[in-house]
Amino acid sequence: MAFRVGDIRKTVRRDRGSGVRRLYPRLLRDESIVPKVGIAIRFFETKLGLLRRELDPDTLIALFGDPKLARCLVGCLARSYRYRARRFADLLGDERAAALAARGLVGPRDLRALAYAEANRTGGGFVAPNDRARFLADLVPGLDLAEVDTLLWLDAPDQAILTRVGPVPTAAEIVALYNVRMIETVLRGAREARLRLGVGGDVLTTVGAVCQRHGIRLTVTDGVATLYGQQDSLGSWTRHGARLARAALALLGEGALGLGEADVQIGDETFLVALDAKTLGEALPGRSWSAQAATWEALEAFVPALVAERRAGRIAGWRLKRWPEPLVTERGVIWPEFAIGRGSIAIHLLPMRAEALRTSGSALLPLAERVPVIVLVDGAYDLRQVPAGLTVLRLDGPAAAAGLADYLERTFPTGVADATPEWLGALVDAARAAGSLAESELARRLDCAEELVAGRLAALEEAATDVIYIDGFGLCDAAFLDRARGLMDEETARNGGRLDLGTLGHKLRALAGRNEGLHALIAHLSGELQPAA
Repeated sequence: MAFRVGDIRKTVRRDRGSGVRRLYPRLLRDESIVPKVGIAIRFFETKLGLLRRELDPDTLIALFGDPKLARCLVGCLARSYRYRARRFADLLGDERAAALAARGLVGPRDLRALAYAEANRTGGGFVAPNDRARFLADLVPGLDLAEVDTLLWLDAPDQAILTRVGPVPTAAEIVALYNVRMIETVLRGAREARLRLGVGGDVLTTVGAVCQRHGIRLTVTDGVATLYGQQDSLGSWTRHGARLARAALALLGEGALGLGEADVQIGDETFLVALDAKTLGEALPGRSWSAQAATWEALEAFVPALVAERRAGRIAGWRLKRWPEPLVTERGVIWPEFAIGRGSIAIHLLPMRAEALRTSGSALLPLAERVPVIVLVDGAYDLRQVPAGLTVLRLDGPAAAAGLADYLERTFPTGVADATPEWLGALVDAARAAGSLAESELARRLDCAEELVAGRLAALEEAATDVIYIDGFGLCDAAFLDRARGLMDEETARNGGRLDLGTLGHKLRALAGRNEGLHALIAHLSGELQPAA
């Protein structure tokens, strides 16, 4: 994902003659940064398995000497290093955890509910401090005091452990990812980007098709393509800018667009950013792969078929996400059309024509060995000729979706630990029934402070595809969001494109009931906030 605008390092200069303010994003050009990134990687490697509370966040700030740079690089490292809440099986082993699950004790919340029920039954809802040790030691037969004391709060944020997803990243990969995200962050704020058309007879057709697919307005004059951003109802350019940045960078990578410039809005100021040969050469890796327009029709038929496989009971827990972040290494960048994920597993899907795979499969192989990608081939291709190390499945044909489902079930079998906890399923059902649950209500049901709710709902994506969590607002289902979005659009149209937040707030309050987080809902609808993962 792109960086926070406030964290990007930049240089701003004003032209003496024209008064135009030029912005120069500070890419990682100096080779001296590579050893420091290597040290940061080794730091994370040595901390794998440690609790979150045992890690000092100021260490990397001291290493890089710049808080903004440190935060951005940590964001890049987060592609590989993530915190994961521990399960009972992690401490007790699968056999003992399964025995607890058979008794209804799947996670810490169940254990706390048992403790509260037992305290109500035996002590009138209170356990004296001097009786606490005996009470916990007797709570669950087969668990000692230390184990119960740890398991009770195993889902607390500071109890999460650091894990790595995929292979150990290299310093060159992190630097390449930083530079791509830097230029992506800048382009997300573009009011318009003016880029020269590439060389070739069909580049105009390609550019037009990609812009249309991403919802980008395009004009072409004297060989220069202008891609226009779009401001949302709260004045932000970044919501629509995510599409513009993706389309522009993918087209730049394949040579359909060339050098140019962009007018970028940051806060209340507009800056001119030069997309010259030096900037693009340092920001973008040498090779780029994205879905060809010829594969889109087959892809749009493939997705409903994959959803049908899930409705039939297959690939339970897997979620499909359109246009995930690019997969970047120093060798190239892949712009996948979809990512399919479950828990910490995320597999990216890249559609390719058979003839393109034949010519560039060997060049794609080094990236596929470093990042999780499946090539979905469209057209006649002998799968027996796939280079070793590259996963290729069919995109076209009636059995294509079933083929991907077979691969996922064979490669990533579902275990007992992947089952949705009952408490989370009940919470999702309650949100569907009510339309929305306020943050305060979630905190009450989860028995935690409001600032801990997001962490407790980390497994929500595996449990439901039609219910999302909005940080600060709460849980809501898709139908509720559609109604809220309709109220916002109606209010904007009624006021000639302006948004009266007071009137909108009254209407949303009538829809959501008592909820102190309506501002977070409005920000989410306007694109300023994303659903918490």
